[in-house]
Amino acid sequence: MKEIKELRTRAIDFMLDEITADYNGLEIIFRHDLLHDKIDIKLDDNFAKCNGYQNLEEMLEKEAGMKQQLLDNNLGKIPEWLTVAENGDFLVQCKTIFN
Repeated sequence: MKEIKELRTRAIDFMLDEITADYNGLEIIFRHDLLHDKIDIKLDDNFAKCNGYQNLEEMLEKEAGMKQQLLDNNLGKIPEWLTVAENGDFLVQCKTIFN
C-alpha cells in the first residue's frame, strides 16, 4: 500500500507545475494543474500582505465572512490553496459535497 501511495504522489507532482512570482518584494506561489488547466494561489502570509494585511491571521480575523466561507467549504479547515478563476476571482473548492 505504501508503494501505491508513493506512486500516486509522484504522479500528482508530475501534473502540477509550481510557479513563484515576485509582487512588491513578496514571493507569491502559484500552482498550475496541468491535467485540468487550473491555476491555484497559495493562501499564506504573503498573499495576505499583497491584499493589505500584516499576515494571514489578521486577514482572516478582519474578514470574518471570508474565513467562515473557507471553513464551511473545506471541512472546517483553512485551505492551503485558492483557485484563481478566469475572471481573477478566488474560489475555494467545496470538499463537503459527496456523491
